[in-house]
Amino acid sequence: MQATKIANILFNPLINTEFIGKNLVYLPQCHSTNDFAVEKCKNQITENGTIFITSDQIAGKGQRGNKWLSEKNQNFTFSIVIETESNSMEEVFKYNMLLSCALIDFFNEYDTDFKIKWPNDIYFKTKKMGGILIESITNYELKKNIIIGIGLNINQINFNYLNATSLRNIINKELDLAKMLEVICQKIESYFKLNTLDSISIIENLYLKNLYQYDVLAKYKTETEMFEGKIKTVLTDGRIGIEKNGKLHFFERKQIVFL
Repeated sequence: MQATKIANILFNPLINTEFIGKNLVYLPQCHSTNDFAVEKCKNQITENGTIFITSDQIAGKGQRGNKWLSEKNQNFTFSIVIETESNSMEEVFKYNMLLSCALIDFFNEYDTDFKIKWPNDIYFKTKKMGGILIESITNYELKKNIIIGIGLNINQINFNYLNATSLRNIINKELDLAKMLEVICQKIESYFKLNTLDSISIIENLYLKNLYQYDVLAKYKTETEMFEGKIKTVLTDGRIGIEKNGKLHFFERKQIVFL
């Protein structure tokens, strides 16, 4: 039992991927894998596809300055370094869409009730399963990188007051994190290949197909009002388009709350 537990939290370079995880840095504990990856890229050569992964992230970062809380040795908390020709807002959101769809595709092998809650949370029905945080930087060689932080609830059982769940809670089975990591990264690579497509509409349509509450009447809240509307589109810069009273309104991340 102890040997199995140790095997589940020690990660080695990935064998069956093309570039993601060929260079893998395992950190027994760190504050934030994204912060660690950003500092490494700023100060030294960091191979494209490098993964920084930890079993104990004590100050993980979420959207809007929120903390990402994860129980030690139970979940995925890792960051991937990707070299890009551009780290514009549009390019970052394109990777956000591709990565979100890749994770939904992976989880659909276990259950088909997984969705992307805009812009980049992974939900099972109405409960949070994980999230993505993407940051763009220019490294010390003036190369452009995006740092993709991924937090996924896998084996954690209890979430106290949080509206969250895990894959183990869903399928009633403990999972081997080391084996799962390789499969997830293979899936991510396959979706990243779509980034070479000339038409962004293919990626957008794929994202909308997997989007939580897409084209469904639901309640939302802004600083000034509560209203009912339907998600109709997402722009390339990440803004969401919600139809209210027959008119389309666009919102940035901090401007609207799902109720």
